[in-house]
Order: sequence, then C-alpha cells, then structure tokens
Amino acid sequence: MESQKPSAWRGRTQSIAASVMGMATASFPVGIFLHFHTNSPILLTLIVYGLSAVVLTRAWQWFFERRNVADKIPTSSKERRRQRKEFYDWLDSQGRR
Repeated sequence: MESQKPSAWRGRTQSIAASVMGMATASFPVGIFLHFHTNSPILLTLIVYGLSAVVLTRAWQWFFERRNVADKIPTSSKERRRQRKEFYDWLDSQGRR
C-alpha cells in the first residue's frame, strides 16, 4: 500500500502551492484597488493585500483539496474493510505491526 506515504507530502505540497498562488493572485485585487484609489496610504494597500492573500489562499486550498475528498469517503462498509485490510497488510509487510 504505497499510497499511504505520498499523502503526507502531498498535503504539505498542496498547502505550499495554495499559499504561493494566494500571494501571487492577491496582487490582482490590489491592482484594481490602486486603479480606483490612486492616492491611498501604503498601510491601507497592505491591509487590502493581506486580506486578499488570506482569502485567496483559502480559495486555492479549497480548489486543491476538493479533488481528494472522494478518496476520503468510503463508498461502502465492504470497501472500508478492504481498505483497512490492505493497510494492515502493508504494515505487516513493513514490519511495523
């Protein structure tokens, strides 16, 4: 059951990617804000950027995570028993049980 190992780094990678994408795409709302408010103070611009970065990072996290939701919900009790047996067989093969 080799699919257990990549899930840890996959979550970290998705989190980092969502953060980078959130910070990068946060410049668009700031650009629109500066287009309409050309003489705004730098603190207000930084607040708009910070809020945009947080909101867009959460949006990107949701976007990356929704593909994996189907993997987390077992379709039936029979499938869940199969997954559990496969996991414990993998543990036995690694000598961890």
